Amino acid sequence: MKETGVMDFGKLQVAATFQHPYLPMKGNGVALGVQISDEEYYLIGYQCALSLLVGDAKHVDILQFEEGCFVDGQ
Repeated sequence: MKETGVMDFGKLQVAATFQHPYLPMKGNGVALGVQISDEEYYLIGYQCALSLLVGDAKHVDILQFEEGCFVDGQ
């Protein structure tokens, strides 16, 4: 079963999939999307796959991708 949630920002929609064979903790993920201006967003995900659904936007891309973890609150 594929569990997907969609965040709708008007011009952009972001789909988060939480059930996939490549995700080791099936169903225990989270996703957060924040729009900080008309065309800028922060997307944060843990144990999920994020997909960009363009809608009306003509040029959509991820400009920066960071991977990391928190240790002792930092």
